[in-house]
Amino acid sequence: MQALDKPCAIPPGRYDISYLPKGGLSVKIFTEWKPKPGANKIQLSDHLGTAIVFGDELPRADSIVLTEESDPGPHEKGHVAVQKVADYKSELIAPAGFYSVWIVPSNGVKAQRIAERIRIRAGRETRVGE
Repeated sequence: MQALDKPCAIPPGRYDISYLPKGGLSVKIFTEWKPKPGANKIQLSDHLGTAIVFGDELPRADSIVLTEESDPGPHEKGHVAVQKVADYKSELIAPAGFYSVWIVPSNGVKAQRIAERIRIRAGRETRVGE
């Protein structure tokens, strides 16, 4: 068995590399990544950033959802979540880019977009509703 704290050999080939945050959705970092000879290090902060939603003035949420800007929103046809968390002040981890933030209220009413065109930058934290 390979020790988790030791480097391991990767067979030649191309790989899709994703990161799965605890309690969140899998986030693709690379498609068709090909390792170079020798050591290969992937620094997550070079590719991923976070958004944190502060919900002090917002309704109790069943979930907080990060989507592409043009997404129609949770429970709508064509909706695709980029990231999802259950609680306010949890990290929504996503690739660098522009996104919308939706709140799915716990009382069952329609989801509401609370922020559009937020910018997530690699290695940085974006605060929403602070």
